[in-house]
Formats: sequence, C-alpha cells, structure tokens
Amino acid sequence: MSTSAQQKPFYPVLHIDTGEGWGGGQQQVLYLHRGLLERDVPSLLVCPQGSPLAQTADSESIPAVQMPMKRALSLLTVAKITKLARRHRVNTLHMHTSYAHSLGLRAARQLKTEVHKVVSRRVAFTRKSNPFTKRKYLGREIHYIAISGAVKEKLIQLGVPQKDISIVYSGIDVDRFSRIDSARAKQVAEELHITPGSFVVGSVGSLVPCKGHAVLIEAFADVVKVLPDLTCLIVGGGPDRTRLESLVRRRGLEKTVILTGHRKDVPELLSLMGLFVMPSLDEGLGTALLEAMAAGKPVIASEAGGIPEVVRDPQTGVLVPPGQPWPLAEAVISLSRDPARMSALATEARRQVREQFSCESMVEGTLRVYRSLP
Repeated sequence: MSTSAQQKPFYPVLHIDTGEGWGGGQQQVLYLHRGLLERDVPSLLVCPQGSPLAQTADSESIPAVQMPMKRALSLLTVAKITKLARRHRVNTLHMHTSYAHSLGLRAARQLKTEVHKVVSRRVAFTRKSNPFTKRKYLGREIHYIAISGAVKEKLIQLGVPQKDISIVYSGIDVDRFSRIDSARAKQVAEELHITPGSFVVGSVGSLVPCKGHAVLIEAFADVVKVLPDLTCLIVGGGPDRTRLESLVRRRGLEKTVILTGHRKDVPELLSLMGLFVMPSLDEGLGTALLEAMAAGKPVIASEAGGIPEVVRDPQTGVLVPPGQPWPLAEAVISLSRDPARMSALATEARRQVREQFSCESMVEGTLRVYRSLP
C-alpha cells in the first residue's frame, strides 16, 4: 500500500445503486456490501425507496438506506447522499449504475473533503463520445471497475486511461446453486405444468431486448420441428414481456415456451433445466450464466461482450453467433442429443466457476482496488 493510501484510508465506503428493478448488478451490489460488512469494513448502501434491492436487503437483514431517486428529484437525492456521506465521514463513493455515476459525482463536488470515486461498469456497449460523456467519464480522478475485459476495452475506446481501470469479475454464491430443495423444485414444475422427465431448455434474465430472448424463441420454432417434446423455460420479468408473448403466439409455441415472469426461486428453476441458453446480443459478463454453470448445467451462449471470458468453447460450453436463430437452434439440437458431452461440459464449467467467479473472489478483488487508490 502506498503512503498516501495509508494516510487516507478507503473506508467507510458508500455504495449508490439506482436500479428500480432487480438484475445481476443489484445482486452484485448486495454481495459486495454484505461481504465488506462481514470483513468489518464500514460500508453503507443507498438505493431507491421500495426497490427490489431495498426489499431484498431488508429480508436478509442487510442495512440499506432508502431514498427517492427519481430524476425529477435529483437535487433532493444529491443533498441526501451528501448529508449521509458527511455524517459517516465517507472516504469512497462507489457508484454502481449510470445514474448513480451522475448522482455520485454531484455529491462529491458538494463534500468539503476529497473522496475516492469508484464506478462499476457492467455493460459492454460504447457510449457516443460527446462533451457530456467526456465530462462525465474523463478527467475526474475516477477509478473504474470493469466486470470483464470486454467492458475494459469499451472504456478505453471511450478515452479512459488503462491505469484508471481494473477488472474484477462478477461473482456468485456458488453454494446456493448446489443446494437444491427437491420438494420445492417438484412443486415449481407442477406450478408451471412441466411434465416430469421432460427435457427443458432454459434461460434466466431480465426481459429487455439486449438479452436476446426473441432470438431464443425464433430458434425454438426450428428446434421443435426436430425435437417436438422439448420445453423452453424463460425466467425473468421486464418491459419486453408483452412483445415476447406476442412472438410466442405468432410462432405457435404457446404449449412449448413458458415465460415465468420474475422469480426468486432461481436455483429450483435451474434444477429443472437440462440445458441453459444465454442468447444475449450484448453482455458485460452474465451472472445468470455463472449461476447456471454453478448449478451444473451445460450452457450455450452468444459470443458477445464478456461471455467468451466465461464460456470457453469447447471446454466449458458452446458459443454461437449473437442474433442468429438458426445457429442457436442447431446447437440446442446437437447438444441435447449428446448426454455425455453435456455432462462433461457441466463438470468443467462448475469447477471453473467455483475457482474464478465466487462472490468471495469478487469482494476480495474489489478490496484490492480500494486499497490501491491513491
């Protein structure tokens, strides 16, 4: 640790997450906040009032400060964050969403003392370079945590110096997906009218266009022509649900494709799947993919964003071109007919996740970043 880092500790840390829904990013924030507290690192979490993150934190007895985070109330939110940071003498502001990035920078300007500014970047798309993005992303002594090498490259393309970027892979609670409530899994299957013993191809993720669920549905229209007994299970909620339901009807897949909506029993749902698919058009890394691999599921995923850093074809899964239904359909048909290969892929994938993508590794990696801050 440098002398300056010793003179100015990185804690307490104030995390800001503005997500109104529940996704992989919110789960990572909760894992990190909890992990820091377990390591006796002073950590505070600010999130939207009544949000799924706030509710989950409350249900798990993890402290969180709820406040209104509507853009129309941004001045009030910044004032509340600033007051909280002053009261707890915060040394690091860790911003976990794009809007949190904006709020955190404004709060930092209002504090009388300098604070470390850390931004987690979880998406691999590039923002257009303009005066606004340059002002937000560059020249403000911000350190970025990229969740994959693909995300780091996008930040570099935006103009962020390499020295200001660290890669810390997302992590998951590996054991949670190894401990399955068999009775609950059976009950879930009955609720969803899944025939016992049927082969289920599943996907988990927010229903937004970039997750590529429409591609999976289109692919399944071809899959069932060859393997009519397969079932497709799409787990997650979001604004794209109505469009996807319409697509299911147009393709005549009402008895084959099941959209479950948002669910909290993901481990049990994963246990029902014989094959997991992540058809994303773009993806920072893909925590749902990590969860499926931890659950011992063979995976097929798009060769997009940071996914190839998780799925190493042909050792731990199969990669297909993003946005193309037919190659995905071919992969599903081929792999579902090859139980030995599925078993080998699942075994190697589970080992890789346990070694490289645990939430403990993510927390320790983040701590290393904090400790390196000048």
